[in-house]
Amino acid sequence: MPRSRALFDNILLLPLFQGLSREDFLEIAGSIRLAFHRIESRQTLFEQDEVCRRLCFVLKGHIQVTTSSDDHTYAITEWYDRPVVIQPEALFGRHTRYTRTFAVEPGAEILEIDKAAVRDILFEYPTFRMNFLNYLSAQMERLNRHARRAISTELDERFAQFLFARCWHPAGPKRVTIKMQQLAAELHETRLTISQMLRGLAERGLLTTGRGHIDIPRLELLKP
Repeated sequence: MPRSRALFDNILLLPLFQGLSREDFLEIAGSIRLAFHRIESRQTLFEQDEVCRRLCFVLKGHIQVTTSSDDHTYAITEWYDRPVVIQPEALFGRHTRYTRTFAVEPGAEILEIDKAAVRDILFEYPTFRMNFLNYLSAQMERLNRHARRAISTELDERFAQFLFARCWHPAGPKRVTIKMQQLAAELHETRLTISQMLRGLAERGLLTTGRGHIDIPRLELLKP
């Protein structure tokens, strides 16, 4: 019972459930099917470009998020370890596909709600509906901020802008798997200037480079 109570309390802290009472959640749980899972081995939950058919919350555990460019010339991998809802913006609309690949490590706990049930909750519970709309609005505001931001004349800042525009979460550890020539093309620079820029950031302890990849321990320190 204490574990169930703690589980409910954690769920009510998630963005889409904030403001709902425990009684409201129990009513939802009694009327629709909520699928709880504990992951026993590393598992890919969703692949990039896979059709989104359900709403998924990671309640506990480590998440790995990988975003590949459309032409598959580079990828950005991120790690996250707090409760989160996975791309609710992919659930409805014309293009209902995930834009990233999500995997979880052993011990992760997830909650899944199928699309039809989410639609019912949206109609029946105004608080959930407002949370959903607020989440979508926040996503749009973030995209609009990136679109309006002036391109910096400083190469290291343009590199940071490139990353922030493509990352799922604007903080924490990241790995960019990319060839130097491709990064130079993305930033409209020469390979030599890219190499010099990365060397300067490495000397400041902001990243490390390897063969075909760049590791960034804390993206938030690369603020553009």
